[in-house]
Amino acid sequence: MFSKQHSIRLTGVGLALLLVPLVPVWARAETIVLRNDSQTPVQVHVTALFQGRVTQARPVLLNPRMTLLPGIMMNGDKIITLYDARVPTRALFKGTIQASPVNQTYSIQPDLIAPKLKLVPANPAP
Repeated sequence: MFSKQHSIRLTGVGLALLLVPLVPVWARAETIVLRNDSQTPVQVHVTALFQGRVTQARPVLLNPRMTLLPGIMMNGDKIITLYDARVPTRALFKGTIQASPVNQTYSIQPDLIAPKLKLVPANPAP
């Protein structure tokens, strides 16, 4: 009866508009920005736990006075481990950042016990 097949063609914009409502608000990842305010180059390792799954980001080298941009965008609680870039087996900091619906900015600063480091919440520049 019907000799022609009917197909629906979606452009990139049309497809994106269809998929946007399918992504729930809780699934969007907040961004964590790190700035190295210490004198030590560090290697940043991030592991995230979300819905029972563990994911790891690629390690990033962060030199002194450098900011990690665009930041770390991962869902769930994040375990941040900072290693000395000169001695990669020496962990300088390990801590957890809880999942949050807002973006967060942290400053990497020297701790009282040398050569350890600490993460200090920082307000983003206006």
